[in-house]
Amino acid sequence: MNTNIVWVKMDNDWIEGELTDENLSNNNFIIKINGVEYEYSNYEKHNSIDNLKKNNLVDIPHLNEPSILEAIHLRYKDDIIYTYTGKILISLNPFKNLDLFTDDMISKYKLNSAILEPHVYQIADTSYKNLLKYNKNQTIMVSGESGAGKTYSTRCIIKYLTNLSKNKSSIENMVVQSNPILEAFGNAKTLRNDNSSRFGKFIKIQIKNYSIIGCNIETYLLEKIRLVQQENDERNFHIFYQLLNSDLKTKYYLKSFEHYNYLNNRYISCRDVDDNMDFNNLLNAFSVMGFDEIIVDKILGIVASVLHLGNLKIDEDGNIIMSDEFTYICKLLDINESMLTDAISFRLMKTNNEVIKIKLNRDDTINSR
Repeated sequence: MNTNIVWVKMDNDWIEGELTDENLSNNNFIIKINGVEYEYSNYEKHNSIDNLKKNNLVDIPHLNEPSILEAIHLRYKDDIIYTYTGKILISLNPFKNLDLFTDDMISKYKLNSAILEPHVYQIADTSYKNLLKYNKNQTIMVSGESGAGKTYSTRCIIKYLTNLSKNKSSIENMVVQSNPILEAFGNAKTLRNDNSSRFGKFIKIQIKNYSIIGCNIETYLLEKIRLVQQENDERNFHIFYQLLNSDLKTKYYLKSFEHYNYLNNRYISCRDVDDNMDFNNLLNAFSVMGFDEIIVDKILGIVASVLHLGNLKIDEDGNIIMSDEFTYICKLLDINESMLTDAISFRLMKTNNEVIKIKLNRDDTINSR
């Protein structure tokens, strides 16, 4: 290999070049790229291909940005999606099934995680063992851009931890079954990702005597604006499509997708999402988590009422035009018509002695809806 090969930044990209002269009077360097000589003030050292194929990037002789990117790229082309940099695990979404998350794979990492290839299971395994060894809380932070695989990685971590639990109980299953609920009400198709989490979550798993004894999940930054507005090729939250694809839709006075403004008046499919299967998983998750049929019915009624709300028509004076949709909402939310009208078309202003009801104009009524 030519030891004079270096990396230089050109048009916001790293390009390979040959260092030909580094003794210029202005302390710049002459670097030849595709036969053309350029003058640069600095460059990054190059590594051999053999040196780049490391499980941990800190073992690369010249650790710099272009070498890290090239190393990850080379491993990715070989279907090696995990690479360490120190204790941080870099993960690339393979966008295909590599059989990396099977039960057999879990068994292998449970048996001897330390000597195996980098994997998200190693992160979970190390955290579990450190918790038991040092008796101190452990934190796994999963971050990345949309479509990177954060949601799936979180699922894998939870599944692995539940497999490590010594004394099996219903709690482990409940921890795993929280995912279908969170994803149905918090995930949606975006322009970049068919199953993108539109919220943040903090999952706290309690472990005692080698077993999971509890779990607390906090959600935050939910993208609520998506309920009423999506880009043309994006979807609302999965739950709406799951419900409209199910046999339960008539129970909630629902029709087909093209009837609903809050769904862009059409059905948009997702490559990696099966709405029918996911709805069955959701109902099963509700059961495992202890939601009784009455509560599930109320939840789905609220979901349906959102779709009906999006179809309410408002006249130029800000009045709701009476329709079947209006009646359906009242039935689903178990409220009378005057309550719904007051909630959408009026705002209340409290004074010292009384409450004044003020009529909203058309734009404010639409926002209120």
